[in-house]
Amino acid sequence: MSTSFEVLTANTELGEAWDEVVAGMNECDVYFHRTLCQAFAEYEGCVARMFLFRRGESVIVYPFFLRRIASLPFLDSPEYWNDYSDIISPYGYGGPLMNVMENNEQEKGRLWSEFLDTVHAYCIDQKIVSEFARLHPFLQNHHDLKLSNGLERRSCVVTVDLSASDEELWQGFTKANRKKIKRTWANGLRVEEANTPADVHLFVQLYHHNMQRLHARDWYMFPEAWLRELHARFSEHFTLFIAYEGDRVVAGAAVFHMNGLVNNFLSATAEDCGHLAPNNRLFYEIILWAKRRGYRWYNMGGGYRINDGVMRFKLNFSQHTKDFYTYQKVHLAEAYEALVQEWRQAVSSAIEVEESKYFPLYRMSHQK
Repeated sequence: MSTSFEVLTANTELGEAWDEVVAGMNECDVYFHRTLCQAFAEYEGCVARMFLFRRGESVIVYPFFLRRIASLPFLDSPEYWNDYSDIISPYGYGGPLMNVMENNEQEKGRLWSEFLDTVHAYCIDQKIVSEFARLHPFLQNHHDLKLSNGLERRSCVVTVDLSASDEELWQGFTKANRKKIKRTWANGLRVEEANTPADVHLFVQLYHHNMQRLHARDWYMFPEAWLRELHARFSEHFTLFIAYEGDRVVAGAAVFHMNGLVNNFLSATAEDCGHLAPNNRLFYEIILWAKRRGYRWYNMGGGYRINDGVMRFKLNFSQHTKDFYTYQKVHLAEAYEALVQEWRQAVSSAIEVEESKYFPLYRMSHQK
């Protein structure tokens, strides 16, 4: 049985092969789509690539970004690291995804082990120090990665089962949530699907003000031009919603959607309007929108920390959750330790309590 291994690059002629293989997967999601991976690669200043492994009719795909080690700010001699890099999965949920023809679990295990060995050999040859992937809670590719070390459960995400009837969905909300949604009807709030360039502008203004108010990291301040272009290029799978009180924009959200699954992307709320409960109404309308269009699940995501306010808010809509896992691997142990040692010399010891969870540790950004 023939075996092949390729590395496809999104912005070359091989990108079409990427499209074809993803379209042929039995189960897939928007985060494996070349257009979305390429958009986030451009935002981060790198190139989107994908491992493609075939044996017979079975396929494993794995989109990733390759990041230069030499650009790390703490390095004394960055030129030494010019040929080194590391791997991270693109924004959202990803990791390796298998489309396997063998029903035999033992045979599937052999296929998966061969893929992981092949990736490891490639990483050693290409001087790739480490690998980190955020796995997909719905596609549950963490089940396959149990064959290897480096798997860790990080948290869970709140999910809404859209196969339920409208009444079942409504009764699945907490009493407090239903009360707040009813109040938005009485107060005349409305939610509209927002797909014009003017709508994108309104959403971005709201989003930027919200992020500034929350003192969010610069990474989350997506420029309007980038979001406008992503919306134009990816409109089939990317939808905005805006909540209004009269003519005033009070909340907004952006979702990705593909193959039966809707995923939260961005959301924002205007200042001093919490009493209007616009987010309760906004996400209720998104649930109804997704259900009407035949989607099966709505992934609301999780919180920033265990049982924080964001997580508690989302649990008002559903008690269903799915586990979220990550996968990590060190491919070049000596290089990894050298980077960590140099990193330690540049950062405060006060953050050591966090070290066990962060990977790769040398990319932790807190500095003196």
